[in-house]
Amino acid sequence: MKKSAVIIAAGGCSTRFKDNKLLALLQGRPVFLSCVETFAQLYPKQIAQIVLVVSEKEVSNYQALIPEKISKRIDIVLGGKSRTESVWNGMRALRDEIELVAIHDAARPFVSADLLERCLASAQRYGSGVAAHRCVDTIKQADADGVVQKTLNREQLWAVETPQAFEKIVLEKAYRMVDWKKCAATDDAQLLELAGMPVRLVENLEDNKKITYRKDLAV
Repeated sequence: MKKSAVIIAAGGCSTRFKDNKLLALLQGRPVFLSCVETFAQLYPKQIAQIVLVVSEKEVSNYQALIPEKISKRIDIVLGGKSRTESVWNGMRALRDEIELVAIHDAARPFVSADLLERCLASAQRYGSGVAAHRCVDTIKQADADGVVQKTLNREQLWAVETPQAFEKIVLEKAYRMVDWKKCAATDDAQLLELAGMPVRLVENLEDNKKITYRKDLAV
């Protein structure tokens, strides 16, 4: 495996949660800490660098909550005004020897080390490896008033998750080619799409739920 890094995006404002969901307690510990500890187990053999991107006003809170035994494995970087800018800040903090980079949303605390490794393996082979699961519901496309326009073929539909892994040079090229400050991309794979680059999906059958609302903690 090429030298790999993971960027953990934890700089969001949690608008729908009404508070910083990443610092909320899930089974007695902060949400963000679950994926941090999972990835820290892979350092340094499988993962050469771990970057945690947080908002400037929350730096001390995150530092205080990371156990001392793994704090030295984590590089904390300040986030930006958008998720895309935050990931870009994390990219700029990567060491020169890093060849593969995975981006993971800290709001997905149940991610497994195996899923990260499979995404990185895909990125090494194909240039990208994006965690996703097949849509099992019937999906309708509707207008702004909620009137159905058509039913989409669910056999071709996937719900995308994180981690999303890429060759570093591929993701850097996508950032240079796309005006990411204006495109409002919701994930990094979208930047590759906009740049006309192929995106390879990695099927995930495990629980990788994203914490969005306060009620999700109870579930």
